[in-house]
Amino acid sequence: MWRRRLLIALLICAGFVTHAYILRDIPNSPEWMLVFHGTAAAFDLLILFCARFFLNSDIRTDFEILSLLSVLGNFLGWIAYLLYYSPIYYDNGMYFLAIITALRLIIKGDHERNIASYSWLALVRGWYRRGVQSNFEGDDKCQDT
Repeated sequence: MWRRRLLIALLICAGFVTHAYILRDIPNSPEWMLVFHGTAAAFDLLILFCARFFLNSDIRTDFEILSLLSVLGNFLGWIAYLLYYSPIYYDNGMYFLAIITALRLIIKGDHERNIASYSWLALVRGWYRRGVQSNFEGDDKCQDT
C-alpha cells in the first residue's frame, strides 16, 4: 500500500512542478488565466481518474473529494481573477488543499484496516477509542465499552 501512496505522491508532485514550469511566463490576461486554471483543473481530473486504479476504497474516496474540491477551487480562482480579487485567497486555498492532500497520504489511520468506518476520521488518531459509535451493523470494533 505504501508504494501506491508514494506513486500518487510522485504523480502529484510531478504535475505541480510541470504545471508551474510550463506556465511560469504566461501573460496576465483573462484568456491565459483560463489556460492556467483550466490546466490545473484538468490535472486534478487526471488525479481523480488515476486514483481509482492505485488506491483502496477509503483513501480513494477522499482523493476524489479533494480532486473535485480542487477543480472547484480552480474555477473559483479564475472567476476571482475576472472580478479583480487578490490572488492571495486562491493561493492560500490551494496551499491548504495541498496540505490536506499530503496529510491524507501520510496519515494512515485505523480506518484502513476497517473498511466500514468513515475515512476522514483518520485525521484524528484513535477516534474509535474516544466514544464515537459506529453506525454499521456488525462493527463491534467501534463500539464503546
